This record gives sequence, structure tokens and C-alpha cells, in this order.
Amino acid sequence: MVSLSCSKGRQFRYNTSFVIEPGDIQLRIVDWGSEGNVSGAPINNDYNAYIIECKKQVDKMLYLMRTKQEEEAMKSDARLNALFRDAYIRSTEGCLLFGEKYAQYPDVIRSWLAMYIDPINQTAGDEAILSRFLHVVDLMPEVERDILLAWREYRTELQEHMAKARALKDSLDAKWPRFIEVVPNHSLSTTENE
Repeated sequence: MVSLSCSKGRQFRYNTSFVIEPGDIQLRIVDWGSEGNVSGAPINNDYNAYIIECKKQVDKMLYLMRTKQEEEAMKSDARLNALFRDAYIRSTEGCLLFGEKYAQYPDVIRSWLAMYIDPINQTAGDEAILSRFLHVVDLMPEVERDILLAWREYRTELQEHMAKARALKDSLDAKWPRFIEVVPNHSLSTTENE
């Protein structure tokens, strides 16, 4: 899996990804606002259909929600939310189908699959969806599966550590000392007997 990033000033950033495989891989980039299409080889054709196109629909719905909300918040809110939810579900299903189809090729799915099973990056915390992505991990070759699961365990422990550190910092910040007394290491009151 290759990730390609470009930027043009501060406002325009472009990211796309594709799979390195034998064949004539074609990238079609139309504008800075959306991910390019990929085609020309079997895995990239599937990647485009299952992941890129579905993600474009989610991005399109997010854009519509942002622009329409100010104009027609009362009329279109429920309809746009339903359309966004449907696009998000299709996108997730596309990722799962792609993952199941290419689970035996860990180099193809490892990077984006890690993102979906990362406990630190989970936004919704939907256990049903997480279990389906973990099912894709189980379909991978044993060595790759074990590496991803060990990485997930490490990220879980890191998340727990960060939560404890945050609670300790918040506690210290709330009870900040009013003054600090400095006690010197050597005392003048002690004398040596000769």
C-alpha cells in the first residue's frame, strides 16, 4: 500500500493511496478536494470500488451537511443525517469486504486495518463494527495477525497510561501549591567537635 500526499500552499492538501501490484496502475486526480481514482490492476480496481468511492460519498455528505446546515437547518437536517449515515455504513461495509477479500495479502490491508482496530483512534467505539474488523485480522496469516494484535494490545496499554497520566496531571493542576519552601542541603546549626 502506498500513500501519496501533496500540498499546494496552506489551503490545498491532497492525499491518495494505491496498491503496488503487477500491471498498469492509473491514478486519475481531478481536483484538490477529493481523492483520485485508481484503476488498471485487479487489487486497485477493488480498492477504488470498495474504499475510495465509498469514502468520496461520505466526504460529499459531510460537505453537504456543512453547507446546507446554515441555509436549511430545519428542513434538511434529518434527511442529510440519514443520507450521511447510509453513506458511512456503505463505506464501512466496503472496507470490510475489501479486507475479507485480501486478508491473505497483509501488505495490502495492514495500514488501513490498523487504523480501524486502533483503540486510541476509535471515534464511535462501536463494538459490533470493531469485532468485524477483528474478524478480518483473524483471517490474516498467523504471523501478521499476531503482530497486529500485539500492536493493538500495546496501543490499549498506552491509552490506559495516557488516561492515568491525564488524571494525575488534572489532580496536580487542581491542587497547585500556594508556596514552596526551600530547605538547604547543609545546615549551619550543626558544628563539628574537634
